Parts: sequence; structure tokens; C-alpha cells
Amino acid sequence: MTTNRLHTSRAPRWSVNCTAPVTMTIDATYLLQLTLNGITLGLIYALIAVGLSLIFGVMEIINFAHGELLMLGAFAMAFALPVMGLLYWPALATAILAVMMVGWVIYELLLVRLRPDEFERSILVTLGLSIIIIHVMQYIFTATPRLGRHAVPASKASRSAPSASPGRG
Repeated sequence: MTTNRLHTSRAPRWSVNCTAPVTMTIDATYLLQLTLNGITLGLIYALIAVGLSLIFGVMEIINFAHGELLMLGAFAMAFALPVMGLLYWPALATAILAVMMVGWVIYELLLVRLRPDEFERSILVTLGLSIIIIHVMQYIFTATPRLGRHAVPASKASRSAPSASPGRG
């Protein structure tokens, strides 16, 4: 007779320290939070899709840098919030204006000179721009994980605790 692991009272022994039960209870608050997070993420995906279709439909340009412009908007919002005293709507307006200006500069410098029969060139230009934006942002903000301000110093952390730094041990 086989037993189902989901109905056992103890978790599989992944480590010596793991004693949590396998079954998880989901209360109404957690379910509501998951639902709202899913709806929010779906709306973000819909916004991205509508933006891509609008740009392709109106300008007949496939914009491979669309996601990177969204990333610039997120960074602009993250920087505008503390400057505006954590006031959401003025920070949002500032972030939108900042990314609109970046998009206008990109259009005027790179895309306005493309003829309608140069469809492939618009793909190459926006793909190259995408790569440039990604690498510039990685250079500015680094891709190296860092410990937060309230992290435990490495000398006091145990050797078995997970490390947030890329170093060994």
C-alpha cells in the first residue's frame, strides 16, 4: 500500500532542520492577497501587450525595447517616490513624463528616419537599443546581490545559514 506524501503530518526530510508540516492552510486573507496579486500582474501584462500592439499598429515598428522602457518607468517611479515625499500620484506623473521624454528622444534620434519599407531595420534598431539599455542599467545598479542595512554581519552568521553575497561560505 502506498501513502500519499501530501497527507502525511511531516514534511519530507530535505534537511535536518525542516520540521514543517506538508499541508498548508489558506485563509481568506491570504487567498484575497493572492487573487489581487494575480489580477495586478495580469493587468501589467495586458498593459504591456496593449502598448506593443498600439506601437505596431500606429507606427508599424516592432519595439523590442518596450520592456526596457517599462523597466525605466519602474526605476523612475522608485526614484520619484522618495523625492515627492511618498506621494503616489505626483510621483507617477513624474515617472510617466520622464519615460515619455526618453521615448520621444529614442523616436527622434533613431526611429523617425526609418522608411516604411525598412521593417527589418526597425527590429534591429530596437533590439540593439534593448541590449544597450539592459547593460547600462546593469552597469549603473550592478547585478551583484548586496546585503541590506539590517543584515547580520558575516562574522556572526553561522556557516550553515544561506548567504546573500556571491562569495563562498
